[in-house]
Amino acid sequence: MRRALLLAAAAILLPGCGSGDDAPAGEPIGVENGVVGETPAGADAAVYFDIVGGAGDALVGASSPLAAATSLHTMEPVEGGGIMYPTDRIDLEGDVTTLAPIDKHVMLEGLADDLVEGDTVTVTLNFEDHVDIDVEVDVVPLADLAELLPDE
Repeated sequence: MRRALLLAAAAILLPGCGSGDDAPAGEPIGVENGVVGETPAGADAAVYFDIVGGAGDALVGASSPLAAATSLHTMEPVEGGGIMYPTDRIDLEGDVTTLAPIDKHVMLEGLADDLVEGDTVTVTLNFEDHVDIDVEVDVVPLADLAELLPDE
């Protein structure tokens, strides 16, 4: 009798469990052009990339095995740079949402190792409605990040 009850409960509950191959909600999301600048261990580094698709969803978190913590930021441009603010979400709007200097980005905090040009860093992006995405981000010289700055 007890075995029959357990099997009945499993038959009811298991279809609601994810099998690992569930399709993400809404339109597909891709990530392109991921970069982070060379940075010494112990410091923080901003990660920039383009999120393609996913309009109506939101980036709500990130993680990386190389960082003690991660956070999402927005920036308000001011003369000579910007003021950075933490945020709990970055809304995805339109076909492409760009995370760039003096704008939205993911911050890797307390790096465990040096980020050296030519290396890659794995960053897991967490979305409100879509499945998490693991992204390989290229480590580039800091001078290369200047090319991403908005034209004045």
